Amino acid sequence: MREVLDNPSIYSKIDRNDMYSKIFNMPNDIEYVIRVMERFEVPRSITIGGRKIEYERPDNIVLCGMGGSAIGGLILKDILWDLIDVPVEVVREYTPPNYVDERSLVILVSYSGNTEETLNCLLHSLKSGAMLFAITSDGILMKIAQRLSIPYYKVPKGYPPRAAIIHLTLPTLYIVSKLLNTSTHLEKIEDVVELLKELRRNIAKEVPLEENIAKVNAVKLMDVIPIIYSYRPYRSIGYRFKTQLNENCKIHAFFEELPEMNHNGIMGWNSDVKYLKELFKVVLVRGRLESIEMYHRIAFLEELLKELDIEYIDIRSSSSFLLGEVFELVMLLDMITYYLSVIRKVDPTPVFTIEKLKKYLQEKVCTSSKIQAELKSFLPL
Repeated sequence: MREVLDNPSIYSKIDRNDMYSKIFNMPNDIEYVIRVMERFEVPRSITIGGRKIEYERPDNIVLCGMGGSAIGGLILKDILWDLIDVPVEVVREYTPPNYVDERSLVILVSYSGNTEETLNCLLHSLKSGAMLFAITSDGILMKIAQRLSIPYYKVPKGYPPRAAIIHLTLPTLYIVSKLLNTSTHLEKIEDVVELLKELRRNIAKEVPLEENIAKVNAVKLMDVIPIIYSYRPYRSIGYRFKTQLNENCKIHAFFEELPEMNHNGIMGWNSDVKYLKELFKVVLVRGRLESIEMYHRIAFLEELLKELDIEYIDIRSSSSFLLGEVFELVMLLDMITYYLSVIRKVDPTPVFTIEKLKKYLQEKVCTSSKIQAELKSFLPL
């Protein structure tokens, strides 16, 4: 694999849309979000269709998004789990929960601004009178937000949605921090920037294979199906790794959360299928916030895998604080999927089958058009 990964001339031939730069821009993206969101003012109220919506401390937070646009909500939920007394729900479908009302903060995330599931959640949330905040680069969501004076964060254009992870995640922490009057770990955000700048020096494509942890782990995942295990507060990162393997590398990958997998999924390793060790490789995504119970659950799993001669990879962050761990793991795991796509000679950016599905659905059911038509009823004349 060295002749591929340590050959500077090969990258542009495979990575024709320059996914590499988008991953490596994560520290710069954080600096951009800081500049924008530190100037951001939450409105006291807005009026939609004659109904006044007060922006106050919410009773619950609901983030609506799909695919790469939903990851920020999962990360938000993990980061805030032990920090706030307000429940956080992530909706990855067409409708928000029935309890959404004027005391709910609904965060609508769609990079394109045209995701039909998210637009339908917007429609339901407008009817409920919820506090709304939008994160998007363009499209219907942007137009609705601007026409109705809904506060929003404008994501810079030019990214595949999954590569805009910083822009789709960090603004949620800022809006929650402002409405709940709590830090949400943002006091450490400048340290995250420095941490990621150091990380990218160590995993850059110029760093040779034997010294580059991202390249080393990419090689280990060649020609296998990764099964990823993690636990709160890193479960969102483990799940993102699975989706990045799907989209960047165009391979199957599976994610399970501990300790739940100990009550079901672990039994799969008792299969008498002879090719388990050739077919699968386990990836453990871990951090410093690992309870004694979780440590021993993983220790048991490691011994089981050794007995079965199943290889596993242990991936941890080096950071001493949660926000640093989260974004360090995001960047490192993204780079592992990037190098794996290069080894496989697959351009990481295009997702043709997803685009094909969207066109198929529009032709068959026209749901997006129906939602847009109903949204127009909320616009001022």
